[in-house]
Amino acid sequence: MQKTELIRYVDGICNKMKGKPGDINDFREEMLDHLRTSVKELQAAGYSEESAIREELDDSESSHMSSKSWPD
Repeated sequence: MQKTELIRYVDGICNKMKGKPGDINDFREEMLDHLRTSVKELQAAGYSEESAIREELDDSESSHMSSKSWPD
C-alpha cells in the first residue's frame, strides 16, 4: 500500500459528491492533507508507512460509514 492509496480513497469519495467542482476540489485537498498528516503522526509513533496508511484508511472508513447513519 502506498500514498497513492490515500488519493484513490479520497477520489472515490469525491466522485460520489455533488456540488461545485471547486468546492469538491477544496474538500479533496483538505481531506488529503488531513490523511497525510495523520499518516506522518502514526509513522512518528512507530508505524511503518503501510501500516499507518492502512490504519488511517480503516479509521476514515469507519467514520464515514457511521456518519451515513445519522439522521438528516
